[in-house]
Amino acid sequence: MKRGTRRYLWVALSCALAYPATASAAPTASDKAAAQALFEDAIRLMANKSYEEACRKLEESQRLDGAMGTRYQLSQCYEAIGRTASAWAGFVEVADLARAAGQEGREKAARERAASLEPKVARLVIDVATPDVAGLEVRRDGVVLGPAQWGAAIPVDPGSHRVTASAPAKAPWTSDVTVSGTGDTIRLRVPSLAGVPVPGPAPTEPASPPPKVPSSPVETSHGTGQRTLGIVTTAAGAVGVGTGVVLGLVARSDYASAGSHCSAGGCDAQGKDTTDSARRLGNVGTVVFAAGSVLAAVGAVVWLTAPSAAPSRAIGVRVTPRAIMLDGSF
Repeated sequence: MKRGTRRYLWVALSCALAYPATASAAPTASDKAAAQALFEDAIRLMANKSYEEACRKLEESQRLDGAMGTRYQLSQCYEAIGRTASAWAGFVEVADLARAAGQEGREKAARERAASLEPKVARLVIDVATPDVAGLEVRRDGVVLGPAQWGAAIPVDPGSHRVTASAPAKAPWTSDVTVSGTGDTIRLRVPSLAGVPVPGPAPTEPASPPPKVPSSPVETSHGTGQRTLGIVTTAAGAVGVGTGVVLGLVARSDYASAGSHCSAGGCDAQGKDTTDSARRLGNVGTVVFAAGSVLAAVGAVVWLTAPSAAPSRAIGVRVTPRAIMLDGSF
């Protein structure tokens, strides 16, 4: 395998494979002891073909205390459970580490294993339709893929893989793709993400309209007030006329009753008092009658001169010795 090709594979492996990372901090004595125990358990499990459990123990051993031998055994375990891409990547890494360490035998063994697996390694190409979208993020199985991996044939383990894409103000996109272990290259295209409407400001409650104040109908008088005044004035005048008449009749009756106390020569004391009282009452009645007549005449004029938008109303006044009566419709 050419060195340039191997360098490209390392880029793919570091970004795309679910291969356990070596602990960044120096392992403690306790870490080393635990890693060794896990490694020995995993070797026994692999001998019994319990590969799934053996792989988990080797992954933890490598995490606690990374070692070339552990990587090699883990790659063999991955190959046994069908994780061809992870196994191939592990053998390539072991070969490079062995070469750097001057371990030619281990390097040769690792490269032979990698070469035998390479035809079976499947690759997934994720093409992005609009790579220039601001904030675009593409993930495979939850791991972010940098733009350098878009459009590149990245080795992946067989099985189902979920690819997602998201960007600000865009609808997210998800697709599941199944990869076989036959060495095929599968392409998946991330389409242009549909835009989503940007939420605007929350709607405000419309201000309640001021309560309607029922408008009072404008009353057009059409002379109603003047006619009312005329009716009242006329009625008051009629009362005065009636009172004057009544007083006059009473004075006349009193004057007549004094006749037995008066003669051609004059009246006695009682007759004189009666006639004087009758005369005063008659004078008062005359004044009241005159005033009532004038008041009634003024009221009639006021009523008759009012605007006549509504049909005219006829009002009659009847005066009797005992009452004053108004006839008509109001």
